[in-house]
Amino acid sequence: MTVFKRLVAFAGATLLLAFACIALSGCGEQIAATWDYGQLEEEKVTTAITNMRTNQGLTDDDEGWAKYIAERSYDTDSADDKTKKAGDGTVAELREYVINELVRQEIIDHEIEQQNIEVTDEEVDAQVDLVRQSVESQMMKGVFESYLQMMGYADLDTYKEEVRHQLQESKLQEQVTSDNSAEGQDAAAQGTDAATADDAAADDKAAADDKTAADDKAAADDKSAADDKVASDDKAASDDKAAADDAESTEEKWETYVDGLVEAAHVKINPAPENLPYDPAAKSDEASENADAAADDTAATDGTAATDDAAATTDEDGNSTITLDGSESDEDVAKKLEEQGIEVEDSGSTSGDGK
Repeated sequence: MTVFKRLVAFAGATLLLAFACIALSGCGEQIAATWDYGQLEEEKVTTAITNMRTNQGLTDDDEGWAKYIAERSYDTDSADDKTKKAGDGTVAELREYVINELVRQEIIDHEIEQQNIEVTDEEVDAQVDLVRQSVESQMMKGVFESYLQMMGYADLDTYKEEVRHQLQESKLQEQVTSDNSAEGQDAAAQGTDAATADDAAADDKAAADDKTAADDKAAADDKSAADDKVASDDKAASDDKAAADDAESTEEKWETYVDGLVEAAHVKINPAPENLPYDPAAKSDEASENADAAADDTAATDGTAATDDAAATTDEDGNSTITLDGSESDEDVAKKLEEQGIEVEDSGSTSGDGK
């Protein structure tokens, strides 16, 4: 084989190995999910669920953790809302729910990068200062960084990076839903114009009443005030409803937008590996197996001790004779030997078939 052919063969083998590694989820690295431009490692899913358990204060409470899993409501593709009941949640649904949330965030992050959404250091510092003031006004000055550590942040810089990311996502959301904001402003302007027209009409009516009589004027003024109050209350209620509808519409539009990004990314969730570390049932099975193994070890140790308490000889036909040493524990030793199938004779010796 020429050098060139060897190089070609080596390159082909290398490519095959590379594709095999991809097919086998990174040559040993377990992949929970993949999409067109990324993947999610199983380790990240495990970490997220472990943190969830820690935040609930259930790290050492297997029974409480199992109850927490069962009582949660999971919005997953595999969940059948028609048949599932409260307290019927599973570890598989918890895993799928967490994967969906993590993948969704990864896809949003990718969109932020694609849209070149930027946040300045000044914007980050301003937001951090607002949070600092709020925290220290409720607690005491100088405890903000200690509070962040209590909340799970390694340091202030780590928190700032999360704030930066939150601001970037907010900017993307505003960019996506800006049309709704414009519509809301138009609606508010129309409401103001209508109220202004009503006020003008009321003023004209009051002026006309002034020309007739003082009593009529007073009555008209009272009616006008009542009408103005009703109109003002109606306008306030209308504005509140418009604001609520606008907020709901904005959120719906954002969710629809993100749903479209996720669908376009062709997300695929891989089957769960065996013995998930956060599965209470798997941990219970492991504890049971360990207990069985410990029992077997104890039995083996007891059998060895029983044999050690007796002297054994084997004749030329392969028969064994075990002579007890006459100590106070001979009766116990003889009992253990009988349990192992070795016959014990009254003469102070035991015999068997080579066992």
